[in-house]
Amino acid sequence: MHSKIRFINHACFSVETKNSYILVDPWFTGKIFNNSWALLKDTDLSMINFDKLTHIVISHEHPDHLHFSSLKKIFNRTKNRIKLLFPHRNNQNIKNTILKMGYDFDYLIPHQSYRIDESAVVTCFKTWIDAALVFNVDGKIILNQNDCNLNDEEIKMIQMMFPKIDAHLLQFSLAGYYGNREDNESLELKGRQRHFNTVKKYFDAFKPKTFIPFASYVYFCKEYNQYLNKWSITPKQLKEKFTDIPMQILYYGDYLSLSNNDEKKNNFNIEKYDEIFSSNKYIEKSQEVTIEQLNDAFSTFIKSSSDTSFQFAPEETHFEIFDHQWNISVNLRTKEMKILQDLDMNKLAGALPAEEVISLFKFPWGADTLNITAAFNIYNKTRWYGIMSYIGDLYKR
Repeated sequence: MHSKIRFINHACFSVETKNSYILVDPWFTGKIFNNSWALLKDTDLSMINFDKLTHIVISHEHPDHLHFSSLKKIFNRTKNRIKLLFPHRNNQNIKNTILKMGYDFDYLIPHQSYRIDESAVVTCFKTWIDAALVFNVDGKIILNQNDCNLNDEEIKMIQMMFPKIDAHLLQFSLAGYYGNREDNESLELKGRQRHFNTVKKYFDAFKPKTFIPFASYVYFCKEYNQYLNKWSITPKQLKEKFTDIPMQILYYGDYLSLSNNDEKKNNFNIEKYDEIFSSNKYIEKSQEVTIEQLNDAFSTFIKSSSDTSFQFAPEETHFEIFDHQWNISVNLRTKEMKILQDLDMNKLAGALPAEEVISLFKFPWGADTLNITAAFNIYNKTRWYGIMSYIGDLYKR
């Protein structure tokens, strides 16, 4: 294999061929998901050949994959005309933003191969908003599943189009809400064990020559979601769990080998990751929020949804606010939000910090972000998911 594939950070890697230099899902530094996720280690940009860069491929819109700050940094460091490739979506807002930044842009159409050069072809496979990317590089097949939960139809399509997978890159640790912070059983079974089972499920489906633990090199950096760090899976734990899976533990800057899995190198990298995972990390304290800020965010939400009838919205829903002396009532049918001193337990959906309420209403993708921050407790699943799903569905992709 003449081309080189290098792990950069989290879900980012580079593909260097004779005539192209491709960067996938660059997120270099900074906090995401309403400042609730941080990289275990900021990116050493000297690993990236910005002068040679020709293409950026983005798997999907979540900010640990589509990170606008990193894209701006890349644009400012390159002199080449860069083309960004992104899975097709009906809403053109991401395309327009990328073009405005100065990049060229093309959509990746699901199941259709996109030739980057004579050595590299990429094909995307979508499940809802997430997507897996399959790279054919010098005849070697690299499945970058990242955190895409492929459905049965997409699995069969990949198996049919690419019956032999040389390397499989897959998320291996927690990335959102699995249970309330005190619910150890759910966090173990629906969190840790679910991800162990996911690794086994997809490995058995694709049977790659080598498996690459991927897209999980983060920690949860907020006061109300730091509990997830206790349940995170480390590369060492994954390797001990699956002694029968051929695996490469790539450290920052390592090149992917398709000829052999170096166990000595795996053990060396595991020790380095253990040190990072166990080190003390900065935890962001919850921010003070005023009632005026809360009202402004809710008003922004109502105005942005002015063409929407809330006739079929969930009924009045109450939320406990973790970090303030007051709580809130939200009634989308009447377009009202009220401050409460006392909660009606029959209307209570769950509890969350006030700044997460701000994010929920201020941004079109607020409901999706809230679910990934996991900075909340659910007390009534029907009420919680009823209103969150309704708000989330207003954001058109």
